[in-house]
Amino acid sequence: MAECNCCKSTSNIACNIGSFNSEERIRYDELRKELNVNRSIEELEELPNGYRFIYPNQPTLLLTIVEWISYENRCCPFIEFSLQVSGEADFIRLDLTGDQAVKDLLKEEFRLG
Repeated sequence: MAECNCCKSTSNIACNIGSFNSEERIRYDELRKELNVNRSIEELEELPNGYRFIYPNQPTLLLTIVEWISYENRCCPFIEFSLQVSGEADFIRLDLTGDQAVKDLLKEEFRLG
């Protein structure tokens, strides 16, 4: 989840990165780096309508994910977020879903497959 490229997408949908002030944009970029697919993700699953990111169940990582969702939801309101976590589970599951255009954007944005 490196720097956002969604505003450069050729899709019919685009993120509104302008919804952030300069401080929020810096924090958003920091969170994306912290959640970088190559660093903290345990597994990635393709879903019919999006992707599932599976992370280790760590309290600090959960807080980072939730904070990132709060930003991402503002700039990309067309993405549906589903977070599954339990103190008894070994993993945090984050589903990012939507229609085919959303799935294509996610694939491009997160450089999946």
